[in-house]
Amino acid sequence: MHPNYFRQGIAGVLMKFVLKTFKSNLLVVETGLENGPATNLYEKLGFIEVHQWDRNHGIRKIRFEKHTKNRASPQTYFIYPNIDFKKLFKCCLNNFIDKKRLA
Repeated sequence: MHPNYFRQGIAGVLMKFVLKTFKSNLLVVETGLENGPATNLYEKLGFIEVHQWDRNHGIRKIRFEKHTKNRASPQTYFIYPNIDFKKLFKCCLNNFIDKKRLA
């Protein structure tokens, strides 16, 4: 995300959209360990830390998982692969802007 859009709640809106949209028993996200805002967001949304490891380029990574109930599919979604991020972002950003206008 571009720095001009940090700290406006957009990532939270995107994640909530993903959580409502994808039907799965298990959702998995990863980020750099030092990415405090992402780590805090994932924990706030109920994700639990399950693994940390070092990448060969010196970045320590962290993986979170969220087990869900009453989901239709046993499939696991890793949040980042095979998602049309432009379409997802545009949809969520429009929703975010509409909510800001109403506030």
